[in-house]
Amino acid sequence: ATKDNVTYKTDTSTDEIIGHLFIYKIAYDILDESDPEEKAIKDLLVETVRRFAQHMVDNGYSLRDATGQATTWGKTERDYFNNAYAWEDCALNSLVNLCTFKLAAYVTGEQRWEDEYRMLAVEDPYRYADLASEYWDRWAYLAHVDGGLGEDASQEEINTWIQQNLNYSDEEMAMLAYYILFQLEEDADILTKYQAGLDSWWNSMQYSENPLWYYIYQLAYPTEAQTD
Repeated sequence: ATKDNVTYKTDTSTDEIIGHLFIYKIAYDILDESDPEEKAIKDLLVETVRRFAQHMVDNGYSLRDATGQATTWGKTERDYFNNAYAWEDCALNSLVNLCTFKLAAYVTGEQRWEDEYRMLAVEDPYRYADLASEYWDRWAYLAHVDGGLGEDASQEEINTWIQQNLNYSDEEMAMLAYYILFQLEEDADILTKYQAGLDSWWNSMQYSENPLWYYIYQLAYPTEAQTD
C-alpha cells in the first residue's frame, strides 16, 4: 500500500477519545464471548485499546498525527499541562490519560497498563489523581485573573462567572471519564481523590438535571443516596 491508498483522520481530539473509551467499557462488559461474532468484535476492541495505550506511551502521552505532530486538541503531555494557555484544561485532560491506561489494564489483563496508570495517578511528577481534583479551584483563580473579580468577591459571584465562561462539553467529557474510573478503581485513597474531583465538577453540573450525570455521580458514592 502507498499513501494514496490510506485515508486517515488528522485531528482526533481528547473529546472524541473519551467517547470511544466510554463505549469500549460498555461493549466489553456486554459482548458475549460464547457467540463467535461477538467474540471477534470483543477481540478487536481489546486490540484497539491496547494499541491506543501503546500509542500514548510511545508519544509522550499525547495524540500524534501521521506527521508526528500533536493534534490540536489531543495534547495531554506534561509540557502542555505546564502551559498557561491550557492551565484550566489540565484537570480534565489528566482524566483522559488515566482512563486510557485503567481501561487497557481492565480489558487486556496486562499488568504493564495498571503500572502505567498508577504511576500517572499517584507518583511524582505526575500525581494526576490530585490534578483531576483541581478543576473548580483553577476556574475560581481565572475568575480573579481573567474575570476581574476582586479578592473580596463572594462565592456566588465567583460561581456565576465560572458558569458563564466554562465549556459545558467539558462536563460531558469528565462524566464519561468518571464513569470508567469509579467502576474500575478499587484503591480507597485514589477513590477519595476522584470523589473530590467529581464534587468540583458537580458545583455546576448539578443544575443540568441530566439523568445520566445523576447516575454517574451516584457511582462515586455507592453507599449513600446523592439525589432524590
